[in-house]
Amino acid sequence: MLNGASLYDAVYATLGGLFVSIGAPEPQFFAELLRLLGIDPDKLPAQNDANRWPEMRSPVGSELSDKNACPMVRDTRRR
Repeated sequence: MLNGASLYDAVYATLGGLFVSIGAPEPQFFAELLRLLGIDPDKLPAQNDANRWPEMRSPVGSELSDKNACPMVRDTRRR
């Protein structure tokens, strides 16, 4: 389900007012996302438990809001 409803297909604010789009629906990529963000997957509900996505967005969003987007993604802003 790639429509922006899930926590692994969404746009998140980052440090400095930039935004990053996350697209990690496959289990291995979602696991890598959590690892890179330092989130313990055992503390989250199952990845595809749609009823619990709202509560799962909080730890992902919190971690990303403290990160600078530039090291994660190429800066595509027009100068």
